[in-house]
Amino acid sequence: MVGTLAGIAIEEGKLRLGDPVFDDATDPRRAAVTVAHLLDMTSGIDWTEPLNDRGKPVSLIEMERSRDWAAYVRGRPMAQAPGAGFNYNSGNSQLLSALLARRTGGDLRAYATERLFEPLGIADLRWRQDPQGLPVGGFGLALQPRDMAKIGQLYLRGGRWEDRQLLPAAWVARNLAATVEMKDLGTPGFFYANGWWTLPARRIYMAMGHNGQGIVVLPEADAVAVFTSTRAAPVPLLIERILRSVKAGGAVADDAAAQAALEASVAKATAEKPSEVGPVPEGGAATPGGPHLALRQQPPSDCAACGSRSIPRTRTTRS
Repeated sequence: MVGTLAGIAIEEGKLRLGDPVFDDATDPRRAAVTVAHLLDMTSGIDWTEPLNDRGKPVSLIEMERSRDWAAYVRGRPMAQAPGAGFNYNSGNSQLLSALLARRTGGDLRAYATERLFEPLGIADLRWRQDPQGLPVGGFGLALQPRDMAKIGQLYLRGGRWEDRQLLPAAWVARNLAATVEMKDLGTPGFFYANGWWTLPARRIYMAMGHNGQGIVVLPEADAVAVFTSTRAAPVPLLIERILRSVKAGGAVADDAAAQAALEASVAKATAEKPSEVGPVPEGGAATPGGPHLALRQQPPSDCAACGSRSIPRTRTTRS
């Protein structure tokens, strides 16, 4: 999201890709960090937040525990020169959020609402804030799947929505011209640009959130796919299944029966189903306040980066 807002701010002259991030840096490597490095995850800031499951996101956890997230990131040492290589870092996105807020009048949420959410008709959202009240840059945005699709459609149409150019077409084009390879991902062919995972060779790019939330833009198929989940799936396999599902060569005609069948399937999949209750364990019924099981409804979960809301689920807890 902050990558999209950065593109809008750049078009309005409020921000430039070459703007330095650290105005008072004495380390020449730190002084060389620019907005472009934040957007492409090549700032060189020392940071541990693996995209795979090979370790804990130590730096992310420490940032969330700090009283000032942006200050925590600014205080991190440099691990390598900016531009030397990809390293996923939610701190980069938080620095960008803080910089965008300063350049757009101080209230980034209001700027996003006026420039993006309202034109797209997005009203049902939650956006987590840091202790200073800044929108979180790298995660914590919850959207309905239909509104996630609007973001994807905006990119699919080159930044245009209805009769308005909300996002510069050149900014959208950067996604398919990505040159920063995501070597840490462990899957060849993936590159990164403006907060998007990209497969330039296949002309596909995607916004991936925590636990498998995603927006996939497929220009060659003229399609957008969105999905929510509570567990991440292998991205290459996911892409292949999406491509196999896109069969029509153009817009699909309205089909009331098919739409009704889809809605019925969704309703069935999301309906709460009562669980069978077995006999009370010995001692549980005789002892007031003794062991018993309770069902509680969990609220929708937030995601990272692109954001979405997962289907609520019931969890059994012991009290």
